[in-house]
Amino acid sequence: MSDSLIPDEAKALVGKETVLSTGEITAMTIKRYAMTVGDFNPLYLDEEHARKSRYGSIIAPPNYLGAVVEWGVGPPDHELAKDGRREMPEHALLKAKRSMGGGQEIRFLRPVRAGDSFTVKRKIADIYERPGKQGPLVFIVTDVTFTNQHGEDAVIVRNTSIMR
Repeated sequence: MSDSLIPDEAKALVGKETVLSTGEITAMTIKRYAMTVGDFNPLYLDEEHARKSRYGSIIAPPNYLGAVVEWGVGPPDHELAKDGRREMPEHALLKAKRSMGGGQEIRFLRPVRAGDSFTVKRKIADIYERPGKQGPLVFIVTDVTFTNQHGEDAVIVRNTSIMR
């Protein structure tokens, strides 16, 4: 019997993609997010100012999609773990039960505007194990791509989770 925290069923998820869709992004949700994170840039809040800018309309702050949209298409509250984490299918397969964020890389490719809608593709890029001070650690790397209604990638997020 292997001591690995990663069973074969979890390893088989590498390369698998889940596709989700969003509703339309609105100026109100952009403004709410900007105010919530304390970013009062008029490009996010002032329609007249934004209309005169090179963007021509209100745009979303850079991390809007990864912070709001990705989590918004997740499970309903009653499906969250007791600590508030969103349980991902690969987490349930692992012998590790505690998780934490291990980093995030975000590539911003084009602005997000009110009226946009997105297809969200989440792919497990890698699952691997490394020794840690208190035992083995599992690293899960996922790529999340947000493609707008014109077929253009707007944001690509690479998330790393660490479990033990």
